[in-house]
Amino acid sequence: MQYIMKSMLKHITTVLIIVAVCVGGYTFAQHENLISDSNVKVEGVSDDFTHNHIRPDAPNSVKGVKKVAKEGDYVLLRGVFVRRADAGIYEFHDDAGDGLFVDLGKSFVLNERFFNTSEFFIWGTVKDNNKSTTIEAISMSAKSFPVTSRIP
Repeated sequence: MQYIMKSMLKHITTVLIIVAVCVGGYTFAQHENLISDSNVKVEGVSDDFTHNHIRPDAPNSVKGVKKVAKEGDYVLLRGVFVRRADAGIYEFHDDAGDGLFVDLGKSFVLNERFFNTSEFFIWGTVKDNNKSTTIEAISMSAKSFPVTSRIP
């Protein structure tokens, strides 16, 4: 029964990731802007949200994550893994070629045959330190490969 529940959770996560990508890469950071303080002008918030998915620095690009996202924000990225940097840490590049590091967990090993060949969707939280921005992956899926989720 537990196996069935984990399997269902993985499939639901995949559907949510794909839906988020299809609707323009909506993130929780954008959601917080929409439901923030009632003193905020509605035009500014809705204009930012409406055009955010087409701006080159939107939070769902690596460039946007580095520029706009804060520690703890949820992000959804699409791109390829380039190399293994450390145990469970991989360099990840988006379509524009911008890169950052993704923490998949120390026990996770990504097969090298996926490097630069398979496009992945990464759903995770931003971990920021003085040197670089890292994404702690919550879930990931590849276009033509099974979903892998980090189960706490």
